Amino acid sequence: MGDFEFESTGSEESAFVSSIGGIENEGKSGDNWVYRVNDELGNQGCGVCDVKKGDHILWVLGKYP
Repeated sequence: MGDFEFESTGSEESAFVSSIGGIENEGKSGDNWVYRVNDELGNQGCGVCDVKKGDHILWVLGKYP
């Protein structure tokens, strides 16, 4: 909800979000942007994730479990 800025590269299967709101991924040993849809961890690129009206999408800066 609301306005926010993000940076990404690629598209479809290779879509990769590198920063949200000016906060960048930290790389292999740090925290990175990870998404969940309806409390389920994304298991594919965000560019091909199937979402529907009413779905709850959450991006969190953290470690991919």
